[in-house]
Amino acid sequence: MYSVEYLDKYIKVIDKTNNNVVASGKVIATKNKYENNGISFDNKLFFRETERLKFEEVDFVETKVCNPQELGLKHIHIRPKFPDDIDVISDYGYDELDEEIRDYVYKFNELTSTIKTTTSCSGHGRKPWYIEFEFSEFNDMSKFINVVETFQGKLMLVTSCSAGQVIRKKNIHLTLSPTVNDYDFVLLNKFCRKVSIVM
Repeated sequence: MYSVEYLDKYIKVIDKTNNNVVASGKVIATKNKYENNGISFDNKLFFRETERLKFEEVDFVETKVCNPQELGLKHIHIRPKFPDDIDVISDYGYDELDEEIRDYVYKFNELTSTIKTTTSCSGHGRKPWYIEFEFSEFNDMSKFINVVETFQGKLMLVTSCSAGQVIRKKNIHLTLSPTVNDYDFVLLNKFCRKVSIVM
């Protein structure tokens, strides 16, 4: 099952080695990018079904989030790629994001509950910046795309799906990045202002 299919459901995360519940609650966020998936009850720690952990859907359960290090779970900060046996992914807080892009990420997440950022990078002066978005409502995604089109090819949106990947998710992931040199973030700043007006 794709992580997004657990969204808004009550889930127990169970350690198969001892049948203990290590986390539980209503799933409020998911990660669904290839090799970067999981469910979260606090939008910080994302639990994955692995050889050690399994999910169990229930009618209702109180929220409980463990400290993965204390329980000896394989735990990692989000990276582009990591081993399949990682049990818990830890997302970055705003204070851990690249300083140059942090305020933009914050503003995008404040636009509407139907659009949220999932990954970002400033480019560190060597590569173009990018921000990945997750859209859960088509009309807001359409408004977002329309603003991108006003930049006449200077900004682009691409999907994050890999070739051969089966698409079975209600949320759509698109990555925004510049097609021209924007190391000073002039385009990103203009885009952020424009999209704030229409949303």
